[in-house]
Amino acid sequence: MIATRFLVPFVLLSFVLACGSENSPDEISGPEAQRALALFTQFQGALKTELVAAMAAGGPAGAIDRCRTVSPDLEKKLSQQHLRVRRISDRPRNPAHTPDVFEARVLKEWMAEIKAGREPQPVARTDGPELRVMQPIRMQAMCLACHGEVTAIDPATLARIRAAYPNDQATGYRAGDLRGAFSAFVAREMQTPVVDPER
Repeated sequence: MIATRFLVPFVLLSFVLACGSENSPDEISGPEAQRALALFTQFQGALKTELVAAMAAGGPAGAIDRCRTVSPDLEKKLSQQHLRVRRISDRPRNPAHTPDVFEARVLKEWMAEIKAGREPQPVARTDGPELRVMQPIRMQAMCLACHGEVTAIDPATLARIRAAYPNDQATGYRAGDLRGAFSAFVAREMQTPVVDPER
């Protein structure tokens, strides 16, 4: 029989492991998280459609100009009073896409998952008064024209990037790299609007 003085710490440790930073099945499968994931799908599809059209019309340099406006426009269009979405990256091109503390922690966890040979999964976790939902964005081959190695980016495109984003950090990627994430803030108290994500 396990002595009581060993049983109590064991129970507490089990509780901490079960209730730590991992997803709760109720959170990731709940209606709030599923609504956020559905908005991410809309966001990704609409953004890809716009950028493919921009590249067809004006090449990668034209896509730079379109991305500057279409991404913020989609964030505003898809966000609601109690649910706001945005894109973030630990190597942002647009400074507005810099992750907050919670987002940076999840990106770090995903990087560890990738390093261990596992596919990063969406997360839904309670953070204060909000439910935070994130879905990883992996670098696609078509995006390397603007986000690949600097030496491989067309000079005109690179000049357009540097003119539009003097502090750009979003180059040097390879296909499949973790580019960043779609991130949502969902107010748990539905009578209280979600806080501004630009914090």
